Amino acid sequence: MLGNQVKLLNELNLTFTSNTTHVVYEEWDKDIVIDFMEFTVTSTNIFPVLNIDSTNANHNYEGQLFQTVNPNGTRWIATPIRISNDGHANFEVVAYDSSSSQYKFNLKTPMILPGGSRLAFKHNGTPTANHTVTYKVIYREM
Repeated sequence: MLGNQVKLLNELNLTFTSNTTHVVYEEWDKDIVIDFMEFTVTSTNIFPVLNIDSTNANHNYEGQLFQTVNPNGTRWIATPIRISNDGHANFEVVAYDSSSSQYKFNLKTPMILPGGSRLAFKHNGTPTANHTVTYKVIYREM
């Protein structure tokens, strides 16, 4: 890939019935910029992870940028309820409807990731057929 070539990745209603992790991309040893990211989930158990440490590429906290810090000083994975209740430096809440289990979030600003990263969505419960994620991610190598 040439520098600054834009990649668009998207998935529509991806289910978590057989796998609890869906990797959006994994690019190491290059500088990455995530220019745009929006996603919807239909379960409060689905959350994004952005790992910047290739030796812990599947970790929920160590080297993982999308974790949240709640007001009592503990850290959490970035589930819809944590993003909505605690706020998040990276995401804005576009829609939060717990009665219909529909949650939508947008990345607030582009993210520059020297050395690469791994973006994924995870499920931290018992997946069912109606637990889905839909996303659009635009990123590039610098």
